[in-house]
Amino acid sequence: PSHDNPFGTSGCIYTSSDFGLSWLPQTISTLPWKDVAVSASGQYQTAVVLGGSIYTSVNYGSTWTSKTSSSLNWYSVAISVSGQYQTAVALASTIYISSDYGNNWSAVSGTNNYWLSVVMSGSGQYQVASTNSTNGSYYYVSSNYGNSWTVSSFGIEFAALTISANGQYISGCVNGGS
Repeated sequence: PSHDNPFGTSGCIYTSSDFGLSWLPQTISTLPWKDVAVSASGQYQTAVVLGGSIYTSVNYGSTWTSKTSSSLNWYSVAISVSGQYQTAVALASTIYISSDYGNNWSAVSGTNNYWLSVVMSGSGQYQVASTNSTNGSYYYVSSNYGNSWTVSSFGIEFAALTISANGQYISGCVNGGS
């Protein structure tokens, strides 16, 4: 996922259906978009807004619908290959999950933190999420589609994560000297 949109900068979502040769703006309004994730087919897409909502598209990014009523500082979103499983994280909030293609979202109890990044395996079963240093730099793992999370380690503030399709291999990058 891309995490290039700094606080306060607004823009729109662009989509490409020709392998990136051309791009079209697709959003209904100019918002501070933070991250976007796409299913393998491209049909299901989910984007998050800083100080806003989770938005989903079921038609390859052509139209977008707000799916959450709470305004949070959403920071990262992940989606399974099929699009069925989705996870979103925000600063000073809990982890939110969806198992119905992003139609309904629920908070995962006991996961309140300052989240930076979340990734999931192709099936969605294996997930990793990282926090910033506000409460200590931690990363958490889930092996049940995001329904429960376990602290895996601390002391590393991963600004971004990536994971292999089967969930076995995970890489993260750190900003600064940590």
